[in-house]
Amino acid sequence: MEAPDPLGEKQAGEAGALERDGRTGDAETTVGCLVIDFPYLLEPLAFDGRTSRKTKLISLPVLAVRVDKGEVVVPDEALNWSRHLARNDVPHKEIRRRLNSVGRLFEFVENVLGELKAVPGAMDLSVWEYLMARISTPHDLKERLFDHWQPVGYTTVLTEFRDLVDFARYCGAYTGSGSMMASAFRSSSDIWLKVDRKLVGDDLLSHLNAQRQRWHDLLGEDRPMPPRSLKKAARKGVKKSDNSTTMSIDQVESLIDGEKNPVFKATWMELAYLGPRISELLNQWRCDVLDASYAPRLFEAPVAGPLVIFADPRKSTYTGSMDLRRNSFRTREQVLAGDYGLLPRPDELDAVRAGHKGMSVFNAELQITHGTWTCLEKAAEYELLVQEILHYHRIFKTDHAHPYLFINVRNAEYRGEPSKIGNMEKAFDRACVRVGIRPHEEAGAHLHGLRHFYRWYAKEVLKASPEIMKLMLRQESIDSQFAYGKHAEDGNNAMLKLRDGARSHRGNDESEE
Repeated sequence: MEAPDPLGEKQAGEAGALERDGRTGDAETTVGCLVIDFPYLLEPLAFDGRTSRKTKLISLPVLAVRVDKGEVVVPDEALNWSRHLARNDVPHKEIRRRLNSVGRLFEFVENVLGELKAVPGAMDLSVWEYLMARISTPHDLKERLFDHWQPVGYTTVLTEFRDLVDFARYCGAYTGSGSMMASAFRSSSDIWLKVDRKLVGDDLLSHLNAQRQRWHDLLGEDRPMPPRSLKKAARKGVKKSDNSTTMSIDQVESLIDGEKNPVFKATWMELAYLGPRISELLNQWRCDVLDASYAPRLFEAPVAGPLVIFADPRKSTYTGSMDLRRNSFRTREQVLAGDYGLLPRPDELDAVRAGHKGMSVFNAELQITHGTWTCLEKAAEYELLVQEILHYHRIFKTDHAHPYLFINVRNAEYRGEPSKIGNMEKAFDRACVRVGIRPHEEAGAHLHGLRHFYRWYAKEVLKASPEIMKLMLRQESIDSQFAYGKHAEDGNNAMLKLRDGARSHRGNDESEE
């Protein structure tokens, strides 16, 4: 039996008081909506009367909204959606983000449309106008429709669009035809583009067929897509680069959004928002992308986003083991020779060669350093792409061939082999052409130009100091662990400010304001 509803009238009233007096606690407050955590006894899904897990106490995100005369209520559909997501192991942070998307839409509809929301077909128009309002939020506080909405980019708005589609689907299944939200995104509406959801069969990913069919059965043949005019509106407000050597934010995001190959997509993302040289990226091993929780152990400092390590390709004694006893280590050069019969890539003579330019190290004993993300939204997406790349490694059985992360996943003749600089350069040129950028003609439209973009982004968007920028680019020799730790903490704080929407052109990565 489901645990009792923890949200009675008393709790809803307390949520309203919390919003009015400005205390935050575990909640993100806005004018008109609030997401707050409540203790909830979660019972796992049961199959044939059996469950594989025990009932547990969790913090359940709950959306509370303010309606006429200041009354605060908890929408039933949103509450049950949150329960549904929690039962299906959706991360707590993601549930909060989704509820905030729904809450902002509710706020917009109540304040802008009022009673007109009940007109047939109004919900589609409401969502469309909401998305346009989100993408058009100006930086000038005085010009904002809702002064607490931070400016956000197209990627964030696209995520919110998907959240609203998923919520509407749930409302249709939970409430039925009587749900106002479920009336949105129907095939009879000509507001939304439709895209055929049938995927080209890929033998390598055949294990996903059952999951694809499940989604197909749930969502139908087509799935709503945002109109192209939404992205055009987004581009109008995008800040352009004032450095003649870099591409603009819009160009870089278009380049990444248009890339379908997971290896190339992760490459463009890492170069643009982590700032390595392409040779440093190609020298990365599979063990060089870790959860951020490993940062204090390896570097004695916090790191925001997934921890991406850059190691000396010959001398580094970090080869994936967390056993930090010095006598248990071999150098990367020794591992390559002994386990794979390979030379370090800087010493190769053919197309596999990837050079190595000196860089500052943040752990002198292990001869490793790490990158600093300038966008946590991209960092989270990168982390998922790496998991997809590692899946290909398992398919191609590369464990006994080489330790490198970036590999060929498309060309049948070279599948599983380490990526080469020449192929990366050709792929980058194709990616530029795909989104209307002239490679090697427009500013920064070359592979190394993404590192220039990283520098510009750190300076102009994050307002990073020269000292922090040197740390981020790994150009400064750190005299002591204390000095490194102080700089790393400053860099990490800059990333957290970005996440909170303090300086980013897109707000924050959770869409919580």
